[in-house]
Amino acid sequence: MTVIDLGASPYDVIVDKDEPQVALDNAAAINRAIEEHPVDTRFVLPAGDIFVARDLGASGDHRFAAIRIAGDRHGLVLCGQGPGVTRLVLTGSQGGGLSQIIQVADGPTRITLCDFAIEHGQNVTNIDQTGLQNHQIELNAVKADVADVEIRDVHFGACVGDGIRLAGGEGATTSTLLRNTTIQHIVMRLGKHNEAQDGCRSGVSFQKGIQDLLLSDFYIEGPKNSCGRTGTPRNCGGRPAAPAPPAGRSWPDRREGAVGPARDRAGDRHRRPPRAGSDVEVGADDRAAAVGVQADQVGDLVDEQQASTAGVAGPGRPASGQRVGERAAIADLAHEATAVEPDV
Repeated sequence: MTVIDLGASPYDVIVDKDEPQVALDNAAAINRAIEEHPVDTRFVLPAGDIFVARDLGASGDHRFAAIRIAGDRHGLVLCGQGPGVTRLVLTGSQGGGLSQIIQVADGPTRITLCDFAIEHGQNVTNIDQTGLQNHQIELNAVKADVADVEIRDVHFGACVGDGIRLAGGEGATTSTLLRNTTIQHIVMRLGKHNEAQDGCRSGVSFQKGIQDLLLSDFYIEGPKNSCGRTGTPRNCGGRPAAPAPPAGRSWPDRREGAVGPARDRAGDRHRRPPRAGSDVEVGADDRAAAVGVQADQVGDLVDEQQASTAGVAGPGRPASGQRVGERAAIADLAHEATAVEPDV
């Protein structure tokens, strides 16, 4: 595998400068590196804050993304020096509409995003005020399958839209799928961006056409409740909501050997596979529900049968304001006819 240092010549990514031209140049340099090395390459981001910006003059299907891995790209790794060392920060105008910091779309296979932090910077302006369609990482298979993508050891900061948006193209005119996706060892402290004072849209957004998805070792805080928008979880898709514990009591921690607060595994790099049958419940509609994830943290599952179930596993730290072992279901089953806005 070829290794490219994006901080060195000829790409010369600059750190710690939130300036419009620097941000545009950084994004252009990363995109150029991907175009010049489309197969079996590891792109190493430098240490520091890397400001990137959308090119509002760009054209094509994937013009809304600052960093694009799209089309015939295979065996690529985009990595930093660690989530506490390298941070990608989006800055500048979003043109009043859809945007992504990183988009993997329409054709790539064997793509890994790892070992960095990512956030919407405080100088992000002109967002999509109506739908908050300004996302941090999007995996999009609307026009062609995207397969074998891994996102791991990534920390998500202040956010406007979705921390992670997952979208296939299964519908009336296309049957493309987002296949074999693994997302693990993730910390989302999405906060309140100054352009989204009520909180971001959601931590993880599930759309159509997703097949074989594993989520493990997650911690999410900060999204608003995109189902009820009141801060109170409620039943949004036919699955009964988990009952509340009796007054003054909490549900016991059902994990074997659990004592006291669950550990925050954000820095734990040990790869432990999920235990069969643990921390996952599957309802009558074949969708998985996770113990320890609040309904306002995972959102926007399209109310259609998927090709297969999504697995959610791993002990992780309890959600903010939630007692250890408290039960909660994945919520916000959007009753929308179309949930994915095509990048055209």
